[in-house]
This record gives sequence, C-alpha cells and structure tokens, in this order.
Amino acid sequence: MFLLFFSFFSTQSRAIQTYGRFSIGAAATTEKFKSVDSGSDRNDTLFSSQRFFYKVSDIGENQWEVTTDLRNKYDSFDKLNKELLQLDSKNEFQVQQLSTRMLNPNGSLSPTLGRFQIPEAGAVFVDGINLQYRLTSNWYSGLFGGLNPKQIDKTTLVSDNKATEAGAFFTYQKRTGDWETNQYLSHGLVQQKYNNQIERQFIFQNGVYQWQADSRIMSLVYLDFTPRTHVQTMYLIYQQGVSHSFSFEIGQLGIDSVEYLRRQNVLERLDPSSYKETHVRLDYRLDSDQTLSLASSVGERSADQLKRTDVSLGYRLQNFISKKWDTQFKIISRKNFTSQDNILSWSLGYFSRSYEIILDADYAIQKNDDGITTHPNNTELSFTNFFSKEIFASAVLQRSTDEAVTILGTFVKFGYRFGNQELPPIRDGAAPRGSL
Repeated sequence: MFLLFFSFFSTQSRAIQTYGRFSIGAAATTEKFKSVDSGSDRNDTLFSSQRFFYKVSDIGENQWEVTTDLRNKYDSFDKLNKELLQLDSKNEFQVQQLSTRMLNPNGSLSPTLGRFQIPEAGAVFVDGINLQYRLTSNWYSGLFGGLNPKQIDKTTLVSDNKATEAGAFFTYQKRTGDWETNQYLSHGLVQQKYNNQIERQFIFQNGVYQWQADSRIMSLVYLDFTPRTHVQTMYLIYQQGVSHSFSFEIGQLGIDSVEYLRRQNVLERLDPSSYKETHVRLDYRLDSDQTLSLASSVGERSADQLKRTDVSLGYRLQNFISKKWDTQFKIISRKNFTSQDNILSWSLGYFSRSYEIILDADYAIQKNDDGITTHPNNTELSFTNFFSKEIFASAVLQRSTDEAVTILGTFVKFGYRFGNQELPPIRDGAAPRGSL
C-alpha cells in the first residue's frame, strides 16, 4: 500500500524530501560468579540489533509524508522456558512505525494511517487511524482508534486483532520561536480492550510552562480507571532560577508496581511495589565554568513502608584543561531500603568536532541490614566517532563487580544517514552535560 502511495504522489511533486538512517549494533556480556550455588559460575550473553528508518515528506500540495521504522528488537525476557523454569531471550523483528500522514498546510484536518505513536495521548501506539484537527494556530485535537500493538508483558510491538483501543486528545502548544519560553498542555482519554473486555482506561496529562531559560513547571500524569482507580505514574517538577548564580528544583514522583519493576536497580531483590518520592536540588554557579549541586530525596514503598533517603553533593567543572574537557564529582550517602550506601562518583569527558570520549566510575561501600558489607564498583568507557555528517560509530566498555560477581560488557554500533534532506553539520563541540 505504501509503495503504491509513494509511487503515485512522487510524480506530483518536485520538492520531495527524503531522510533515512541505518544502524547496526552488537553487545556481549560475561557474568562470572564467585560461587557455584546456582550450578554454574557463568552467565554470558551475545546479541545483535539493527534499525532502518526512512521518511519521505513534502509529497504533493497537501504535503503527505511516509515514515518507516523497522527494528530487530532484542528482548532479554521474552518467554518462559517451562522445562528450565527461566525466561529465554529472543531477537524479534519489529515494525516500530509504518504510517502515512497528510500535513495539509492549507486546511484543518490532518489524518494519519498505519502504525504510529501518539505522544499527546500518553505515547500510545496505534495500528489504525488518527484524525487530527487544528482549531487555531495553537490549539488542536484528535480522535484515534484501531488495534493496540503494545502489550504490557512484551517489550516489542505485536499485532493482535483481539487488542483494540480508541481515544481522543486536546492539545495546546504555543509557537514562540525561541528557547527561552515554552507553553505546552495536552490531555488524552484512552480506552484499551482485549477480546471486547476493557483492559485499561486512563486519562493522560502532560504540561510544560517555561517563562525563562532556567524556570519552568513540568507535569505528567497517568490516571487509570480500569482495572482500578489509581495514579499509575506522576511527575511534578518546579525549577526556578533565583539569580544568575543560584537555582533550585523541587519534584514529586509517584509510580505503581509495574513501573517500579521497570526501574528497579539490578542489585535490588525486593518485590515490586508502588512508590512515592520527593526530591530537592540546589545549584550554585561559582563562575561560568564551575557549579556546585546539593540534592536530597526521600521515598517510600507502599508494600512494606521501606524508605529510601538520598543526600548528594556534586561539583561540575567545564573547560577543564581546555574548553573540550569537563569533569564531575559526586559524593552520595543513601539509605537504600535495606542497606546504607556511601558512594563516590567521578566522570570525565572530552568532546571535539569529530569524536567524544566519556569515562564514568563509581565506588560504593554497602552495609546491608543483615550485617554483610559489600563494595560494588562500576566503570564505563564510551567512545563515539563522527567520520562525516553521514557516518558515525560508537563503542562502550563496562565493568561491574562486588564480592559476589564480576560483569564485563561491551557494545558497538555503526550508523549511516542518507537522503536529499540537508543533514545537520558536525558540531564544533558538545554542549556541557546537564545544560540541555
């Protein structure tokens, strides 16, 4: 369908824009245990992944566009092996997006057909149609419906004619033309069914109000009504620049047990639980290159009332050695539910026009409530090389270890960009970390 669509409209326009990119990567990890209590002292993995993205735009007077995003998605926990009672991994081909859209610059209605994502309604995926209608230059709304390719128990998108969804959204986005101010507010209502039974029903809200470069209020809420009424995910962040040197941030986080499981630290062995957290951060700029940060957070699990408290002091130095270097230090004291962790973290980065190198390292003393003390430490070295505007490659080396296990990991990726659309130039350097 999309090939016929493109062939028809390609004869109607001389200004068709194309942009594509292809990337291929591979990762390997080796896990070496100090004991053989599980029957083996090793747990190694090796996998590869590929992605192809291609977008054709400005087709015809109505400015149709066609987007294709194909991926070979690696899922570490794809399915249960009933004989070995473990989750087997799987490489699975995935159509992330395959859609056509009419921008319709001279009209109000903008339809989208195929598989696509709708960020205004909570980043839901749809195999179907979205009818977006522009009310004014700042206000627009939409109605969508079709099959639901995103399932709770899978990380990949799949087609299932029993999984359906429908919804609507109403969005305000002010066009300011600068980076100093930003106004955005979106509300969505989504109903998802499986085999004609309501599986999930929720209201989504996302807003940003920024009145100057370092002062903003941001909110994001998923309020579920089915299978029960609860806030699945909630963020509320207030950032304020008091002066040229001083700024602060206050935030509130709330997640349910499903989101908790997705974010859980690899060393944590607690059962998933609903979780709420409040954090405060103070930033003080000593000069144009040096910044001190003091941060604190308090969180609690609802399942067992275990608490997590965190206090950290950080120092960032830009233009370290030269304008292409930066470095960061952080000292952290954390009551991590069932242990007291004291952590020292260091990061060093080098950025140039053609490549960047980042070294991250942290060392911790972890005193567990059961009386056992461990010393986990992690080191990561990443390297990215921009050979040209079209070609880049990156590699990452990681090492994590404590008294029980040593994990070594590596990841390499190669990317190529193509098309007649103007590619952004190779940067003269990277923006200082934390400034965007």
